[in-house]
Amino acid sequence: MEIHLHRDPAHRWHDAQKGIAATPLSQLEKARTWSFVEAAQIRRLKREQLQGKLHDVEDCRARRRRQVLLVRNTLTRSLPRTLAAELVGRTRRDMERVIRDRLVAVCDGFAAEGHDEG
Repeated sequence: MEIHLHRDPAHRWHDAQKGIAATPLSQLEKARTWSFVEAAQIRRLKREQLQGKLHDVEDCRARRRRQVLLVRNTLTRSLPRTLAAELVGRTRRDMERVIRDRLVAVCDGFAAEGHDEG
């Protein structure tokens, strides 16, 4: 009854572990307490999932891989092709500025929220 009435079902178990409680918990009480704690954790995780605070790790990894491949392909395939004609006849300083501006544009595109496909 004490376990059910206390605001934190694990309170008595934690106190017993620290030596605070006057009477130690029986094995049955320990099992019930752990059951309450686990049920509370499951409810918290379900609530966080419904609130959109949790995500699927594999989906996140796949999205990140797609993003990295998109940036790599942009830097190694399309960027050199588009820059080649633009850099002809420019000074070194102008070339560096053009290349830096293009790299910043690619990175800004990568950082744009929701930009994950390529």
